Amino acid sequence: MPTPAPALTMRTAAAVTAALLAASLNTGTAALAETAPAQSPTVVSAALTQAQQRQQIASLFNTVNASRAENGFKPLKFGVAATAVLQDYVNNPGQDPAGPDSLEFSKRIRGHSGYAHHQAAPTTWWWEFNALTIQSGMSVIGMVPGTNSMHAVGYKYGTLPSETFDTAEEYFAYIDRTQVTGPTPTVSGDGVWGGTLTVDPGTWPEGTSFAYQWFYTNTDGYSWPVNNEDHPPVSTLFISDVDMRQKLSVRVTATLPDHRANVMFVDASDFIAVPGYVQGPAAVTTTGVAEPGGTLTANPGTWEAGTTLTYQWLNSAGYPLTGETGKTFTFPMDSGPAASAVSVRVTGSKVGKRDTSVTSPQTAVVDLNTVRPFVLVGNPWVDLRGGDAEVGEILTGYDNNWLAGTTLTRQWKRDGVAVPGATTDKYTLTTADIGHRITFVVTGTHPGYNTRTVSSDPTTTIVARRPQVQNTVAPSLIGTGLAGKPFTSTSGTWTPGTKLAYQWWSVNGVTHSPIAGATGTSFTPPAAWHGLRVYLQVTGTLAGYDPKQVQTATSPMISKNIVTAPSIVEKSWFAGDLISATVWKSGAALSYQWKRNGVAIPGATAATYRMGLADIGKTITLTVTGSLPGYPSASATSLPTMKVGQRSVIMTALPTTSWSTRYPPRVGQFLRIMSAGRWSAGATISYQWKLNGVAIKGATRSYYTPPSTAAGKLLTVTVTAKISYWRDASSTTVAAPVRR
Repeated sequence: MPTPAPALTMRTAAAVTAALLAASLNTGTAALAETAPAQSPTVVSAALTQAQQRQQIASLFNTVNASRAENGFKPLKFGVAATAVLQDYVNNPGQDPAGPDSLEFSKRIRGHSGYAHHQAAPTTWWWEFNALTIQSGMSVIGMVPGTNSMHAVGYKYGTLPSETFDTAEEYFAYIDRTQVTGPTPTVSGDGVWGGTLTVDPGTWPEGTSFAYQWFYTNTDGYSWPVNNEDHPPVSTLFISDVDMRQKLSVRVTATLPDHRANVMFVDASDFIAVPGYVQGPAAVTTTGVAEPGGTLTANPGTWEAGTTLTYQWLNSAGYPLTGETGKTFTFPMDSGPAASAVSVRVTGSKVGKRDTSVTSPQTAVVDLNTVRPFVLVGNPWVDLRGGDAEVGEILTGYDNNWLAGTTLTRQWKRDGVAVPGATTDKYTLTTADIGHRITFVVTGTHPGYNTRTVSSDPTTTIVARRPQVQNTVAPSLIGTGLAGKPFTSTSGTWTPGTKLAYQWWSVNGVTHSPIAGATGTSFTPPAAWHGLRVYLQVTGTLAGYDPKQVQTATSPMISKNIVTAPSIVEKSWFAGDLISATVWKSGAALSYQWKRNGVAIPGATAATYRMGLADIGKTITLTVTGSLPGYPSASATSLPTMKVGQRSVIMTALPTTSWSTRYPPRVGQFLRIMSAGRWSAGATISYQWKLNGVAIKGATRSYYTPPSTAAGKLLTVTVTAKISYWRDASSTTVAAPVRR
């Protein structure tokens, strides 16, 4: 750093800035006077235009930085709010700051009494230094060390930027950009110890990126950034011990090229309570047989609701047994130490609480070298299912009878050598098996017994597979699918000379069954087969070839009923609406019965039905019955409608009268309703005149003349609007006393 001029030896960069600031704002010129720094912010005059304000701020800022550069001090940067530029704070008077070039938002200023505050509005933040308040719309330019005083210029422009700028021109160019906008971010998760909070910024314009910074707020209302070593600035935060008694929020900064950033603050949790421990039983136990091959089961006892349990089995020294983390444990048969005892540790976990672990008593010592002879009844065997021992055939192995509780493993072998991967009960012969014989080997293990391995007899020598009959065009079904109407089939295209055999199959749900006697090229389903499906299986055989079986596609469902469930057609379900139904036309004679809540409606036997007042709040169905010669009568019922509703007459304008409370009616005066009001289209209007709320007999027209007996009583008229099937509506005029 260059050596300052002698006249400035005892002056700090902040003092230089303060003097320049005061002189520039007050006089409009850059003067370096030996004056005391101002104790309150200097604000650009509101009388200036926006362009003039910007010009004055830019001129001031550039003048201050030019002077600082001449005196060997770092230049100031420009910015507000989230990165308020207070470069002139110092740890000791007479030094330029040793800290960062710009104060991070909400960080306490070292050596001064300034704090950041957060109001309820998510973007309203301010700095406070003793009596001086720097609002979010001000650009902070300088601070005098040791005096807690600041210099700032005010410039309101809306949402605050989230970065700093080397020049005022850069700053104004930035804030003139269109700000990137999107939905308010949300925070989800468990705001308790051990919980996880995750920020979802929502859907923003393509190319928008997000930066996150988590904040604490203590019970005094002060906020500051979370240490990034404790919680990296990412969208997910795991709540741990360092977060106790703090309230969490997150600052989300959305940036998009060529746009102004959007800085949002979102509350993430309430104050994090210090966690207690999960409540569990005083002890856990085990049940089972403690012997070689025996299995123990942990009995965890009763834990508080919402607890997740994990298990760890321990050896006699209390150390974890590797991989033994299930609810059960099985002693080895003949491996491991000669003797051992085990216990189980059950750990209860719950979000917001600390884990609790309870360990069972140890079992008795088990001698793992104590074994017993194995029991096996009969050797395994291999079934070729009537085929030849040739390539492509599927072999099936049968385990035969073993002692109950035995665990079996299987292995196919080729001339006594294990075939890789062949460890199920089935094996398909391959070209690698030609000239060899195959065996099926089964190994049985059982707690407390020796392991035993036995083998089936070998197959005959495997030979190459013969060519198979070829089918190049599959057979296909022809038919309508109606009961009593035949299905026929094409035969398809086969290897010349192939002899074909046919077998029809029925399909009932997932059950496939050959149809006895149905071995021709056609089949007629009887009437009783309603609801079933059929297909044809064709087998081709030819001397010197392996046979081939193919089948047609499955037929559509054979018509079970001469009617199907009708479908009620209507867009609304209100009393007075006419409803109808679509019905499958099968040629049957149809009859109809409409039902209300499943009970037949007397007389409602047409194809349409007008819903009435009795139907309100109930559902409507239609049952269609069909009859057709040669078929039994059948019925089908539609799905129920929604509950029938009732429309209401609506008034959109009040009735008007020839009198009012200001000009009350008089005895003998001809009174009339000037306008009945405005009601739902089609409404019928009726009137009822009343004295003291009691209907006047016969006074049901739109006009009325009060007799002398009406004097002193309150006169009203009730106007009622009605539409068939609709809920009535009425309006009563304001009561007016009848005068003589």
